[in-house]
Amino acid sequence: MTENPEPTDLLGDPLKPLPDKRGRRKLRFPVEVYEKVEVLSAGGMMQDDISDAIGVSPPSLRKYFRPELDKGAARQRAMVLSALATQAQKGNVSAARAYLAEIDKHGAAAALKNRERAAPQAPTPRKGKKEERQEAAANVAEAGGKYAPPEAPKLFN
Repeated sequence: MTENPEPTDLLGDPLKPLPDKRGRRKLRFPVEVYEKVEVLSAGGMMQDDISDAIGVSPPSLRKYFRPELDKGAARQRAMVLSALATQAQKGNVSAARAYLAEIDKHGAAAALKNRERAAPQAPTPRKGKKEERQEAAANVAEAGGKYAPPEAPKLFN
């Protein structure tokens, strides 16, 4: 019994390969393009300018490079801090100063966030319509407006 290397259907005819998925194929970019988008995004460049720089339309940029646009600044900052820490450990004094300054800046921002989270401002309770109207009427009465109650008569003894 010889084995047939290619698959066949019930009638012994060879099977045709299934067609690929319909529609356009997804765009593929080299790794360098993803890194370039991340660096440009972290540098504060506008998305229209980034799309012009890499040669795609702005909607394609948003579709295919969403993680790089969203988290590029955080990744680049982490990479720079890691490089500063490595150089500081090797004895580079200016890298150590820059690293400590970044840590202090980040620590101050984190402390401010924690302070805001720890002591949220209690909202002042809103007054209802009836209370607001009563207060407004009392203010008018105190001010002596048109609808203020008349003064009490003066009694002579």
